[in-house]
Formats: sequence, structure tokens, C-alpha cells
Amino acid sequence: RSPWLCLFAAGIAFGPLMINATYLVLTGEFNIIALFCSLICMLVINNLLLLNQIPDIQADASVGRKHFAIAYGVPKALAIYGLFLFTTVCGLILLVHFQFLPNFAYLGLISMFFGVLALIGCSRNYQQPKQLNVYLGLNVICANTTPMLLAIALIMY
Repeated sequence: RSPWLCLFAAGIAFGPLMINATYLVLTGEFNIIALFCSLICMLVINNLLLLNQIPDIQADASVGRKHFAIAYGVPKALAIYGLFLFTTVCGLILLVHFQFLPNFAYLGLISMFFGVLALIGCSRNYQQPKQLNVYLGLNVICANTTPMLLAIALIMY
């Protein structure tokens, strides 16, 4: 029932909480690189759930749910998606630029292309929920490949 909590809860759980707690348990210490990477993961997971709410707005509202897309509308939800996507791209570029991640991590930008396609497609078709499946799939690709490419970059670091 809390749109802002709904927007961030899963991303925080699958990003900062899971990644940093795992790192802490395995190494016994905190790591700034793990924190930064967990924030990138948080943003793509937030986006994954944010777009997946759009086709279900009527059904969710009918049972009393109040997620971000219901509370603020689809155009604002898509704007937040774009903001998270932009922040992810900028964060990844800055992490490589300041040598927190190796140059190989730039490959993570490839997955952002799928996020951009998902945003464009959903922006054009959000009023026809049955046509959103392709764009939701592209969003899933973005959300899965970004952490995978970050993990590969860290392994090669």
C-alpha cells in the first residue's frame, strides 16, 4: 500500500542487502566496490518490477494494491524508469572511469540498450497491455544481464 516502499523494496533486498551481506559473510569486511555494484543491481531490479506493474494496474487496484504506477500514473512511472536507467548508465561509466571496475565492465552498457528499448516500447504502448510482453521481456534481459556482466567484470578484475 506504500508506492515508494513498493518501488524500492525488492531492489534494496536483491541489491544492497543481498550483495553486501554476502560479501560481508564471505570476507568478514565491507567493500565499497560491492556497495556500488549493489546499487546498480538495485536500480535494474527496481526497473524490472516497475514495468511489470503496468499491465496489472486495473487488477492490482481492484484488490487494494497501491504501487507506484497506480498512485502516480504510468507516465510518471516511465519517467522514474528512465531516471533509474540513466542513473545506472552514469554509475557504471563512473565506476569504470574512476577504476573501481575494469574497462571490461563497460560491456554492462550493452544491457542498457535493452532497457532503453523497453522504455520506448512501453511509452508507446502502455495503453495496450497485451502488446507490452515484448518490452517486458527486453526489461527482463536488461535486469538479468546487467548484474551478470558486472559479476564477470569483477571476476576478471
